[in-house]
Amino acid sequence: MGSDDELKGAPELSSVTINIWSGLAKAKLQQKKLDDAVFKADFDPASKEGAAMTKQARGLLVEWAGPNYVLELVDLQTAKEVWDSLQETLCPSTVSNRVVEQQALYRITQMVGEDSNAYLKRAADLKLKFITAGGKLESGAY
Repeated sequence: MGSDDELKGAPELSSVTINIWSGLAKAKLQQKKLDDAVFKADFDPASKEGAAMTKQARGLLVEWAGPNYVLELVDLQTAKEVWDSLQETLCPSTVSNRVVEQQALYRITQMVGEDSNAYLKRAADLKLKFITAGGKLESGAY
């Protein structure tokens, strides 16, 4: 795949970055006119045009997801299946995830011997996970 197929500016895919990654991936699929293969409700991947679109969109999504996700995505047949699998695996949108992330954020402490920058990065990552899970921080908190 060529450089025009790269997902420029996308962070490495993880549960923390899934929302950013998804937005960039969706925009790139729209730019390449492949978004119907994932987002159109009545899309037919078995039609001649649909098969070509889903093959290309599926390949791009697997490539963009990166090597950490190839094994779980390689056997999926359509771009929609790949997209849905990534969303289900990585989207922390449930109430229980919010509670877990909030508890982790409120209990964070610097570990003995931990560099201050590493501690602050860990705190920022927890904050991002909490917000990504739909949590809301009080004004001025953290």
